Amino acid sequence: MSKFIIGIIIVIILGAGYLLLQSDSTPDSAYRWVGTYEYSEFGPSNSGSNQTWVYQLIILSDEGQLGISLNIDGFQALVRIMANAIERDGKLDIVFEDYGSDNLFPQYEKGEVLLSLEKVTEEKYKILWGAMASYLQDPGDAQFLKKNIL
Repeated sequence: MSKFIIGIIIVIILGAGYLLLQSDSTPDSAYRWVGTYEYSEFGPSNSGSNQTWVYQLIILSDEGQLGISLNIDGFQALVRIMANAIERDGKLDIVFEDYGSDNLFPQYEKGEVLLSLEKVTEEKYKILWGAMASYLQDPGDAQFLKKNIL
């Protein structure tokens, strides 16, 4: 066998090995978002009623695609949303897909970006409101807390 062919075989083997090492050592960017997140809002105490809203965001991964379940329970709210997610520039866009069966007051269109998440720490994710708005007039620095990895 000529030295040229042996050289090509060695380059192919080394290249394949490098690619395998890269795929094993590079974390799946979708997987880092997987988990259960929670956020709560509390209405002003002078409102005369107990106005509270609890958001639960569940992110699952299926072959690198992220599926979302977003539930909001609270004062005059029962929201059940199914969504997809798109990662852009280190942020995660939550894109409306459909409503759950017991949702009240439908208001979003398929494809609308409801909100985005921006990582602050391993456990805190800033909420960047989109088509979905906070129930509060001034939600301040709204953040989901990541409760667990599924």
